[in-house]
Amino acid sequence: MADIKKDDDAVNLVPSHRTNIADDEWQTFSFAGRLTIREIEEQRNALVDLLTHADKIILDMRAIETIDAAGLQLLASLRYSVERQQKRLRFASPPEGAFLEALTAAGFCEIDKSRNQPVFRDSFWLNDKP
Repeated sequence: MADIKKDDDAVNLVPSHRTNIADDEWQTFSFAGRLTIREIEEQRNALVDLLTHADKIILDMRAIETIDAAGLQLLASLRYSVERQQKRLRFASPPEGAFLEALTAAGFCEIDKSRNQPVFRDSFWLNDKP
């Protein structure tokens, strides 16, 4: 899979490994910058390519600066495709920053004000363990 690099406002999808993927290896892919409607087509194509080469995928969302509803839908669609193909998907870490803000705004979680921690409606977004 080729790296996707656009201008500074774009999102980059950068694989940690490119070739000779063993069946039992987790492959990490990092998003950085923006994941919005403007970048969706390229990112969707990159993720489709990713699914053909990896059975175990880790998404690293820590460097996301902006993500909108289209970006969240892309991740939800990836989840559905992974489940349908009997592959595995997890996040490198629990949501934080812009990713957590987008999940909260979209209603996937809310902030427990007494503990100042997010409470998720679906444990998928917290799936950060192999």
